[in-house]
Amino acid sequence: MNPDSRPTSWQPPASDRAAGLAGLVAAIVPALAAAVSVSAALWLSTAVIVSVLASCLVAALVARRLPPAGSSLVVLLLAAASAGGFDAAASAWLPRVRADLGIYLPLAVVLTSGPVAAAVLGDAATDGSVRRAVARALAAGLAFLVGTGLTALAREALGAGTITIPGIAAARVFRLPALSEAPARGLLAPFAGLIAAGYLVGLVGHVRRRGVRSATRDSGREEAR
Repeated sequence: MNPDSRPTSWQPPASDRAAGLAGLVAAIVPALAAAVSVSAALWLSTAVIVSVLASCLVAALVARRLPPAGSSLVVLLLAAASAGGFDAAASAWLPRVRADLGIYLPLAVVLTSGPVAAAVLGDAATDGSVRRAVARALAAGLAFLVGTGLTALAREALGAGTITIPGIAAARVFRLPALSEAPARGLLAPFAGLIAAGYLVGLVGHVRRRGVRSATRDSGREEAR
């Protein structure tokens, strides 16, 4: 079989997907320091999703029209322009959000767009398509949103006893009576984002292991019958 004639359901090797996932996780790590409130996490995720989507679309379009170095340069410049644009827009219209996120806003935009767009460039150079690039971008953006959102929810609820939902004019703050009286202030420190994310990863791993054990037991019972 010709290796270039792959079926439409072909997926990159597991090693490539694992490398892309590792790059995305590494890009999320700096954003965890800024994920102190749900509001900040949602605004940050919005900027990242838009930037990743734009970078992946451009990567899919230029990969077959430019040499690899030229394609990488175009994607890098677009990611940098997106980071600067979102940073300037936040400074002009959302100064409180900009103050909360600080340097992590442009940093998260660039670091998240880079690994995902690089993976799209690799796909587009072989048999990738714009549809696959959009799917990859949306999957990465959703992963970023879930990761930073859950981390921010845990940190704000336990560390401040509040949940802040962003709005156009002003954010709306909901107080949690049981937690606001004696919050764990240490969770609001920058390094606490890694601690909260570590507990969330451990919880997900525990749930997955229980699911695997349950499925194994069920299959064993069916074979015994």
